[in-house]
Amino acid sequence: MLHHSPGHDPIDRDVLVYDDEVTGFGVFILRSGKRGFFLRYRIAGRERRFTIGAWPTWSVTAAREEAKRLKREVDAGNDPLGADALAPAGHRRAIERQGVLEVGL
Repeated sequence: MLHHSPGHDPIDRDVLVYDDEVTGFGVFILRSGKRGFFLRYRIAGRERRFTIGAWPTWSVTAAREEAKRLKREVDAGNDPLGADALAPAGHRRAIERQGVLEVGL
């Protein structure tokens, strides 16, 4: 469970804390005090990190359930960050230009 401790000194670096229940799921705590949840996973030979959302908007329980859902997507071969995110930069730009041409902008 996450708790804000106003009496403690701020941390001097960003911190990642991993969950014991769901592999790859964790919380990040930034020097600024911002906290949020993420899922780290591998797909197509690359390690990726998907940000689930910020705390307290997302509870630990809700974020953990979302991480489980995302892991099922990854297991099915789907990248939560999108297939285009894995493409080389030049290929992504070509796809973006094609989209602009199709829309007629």
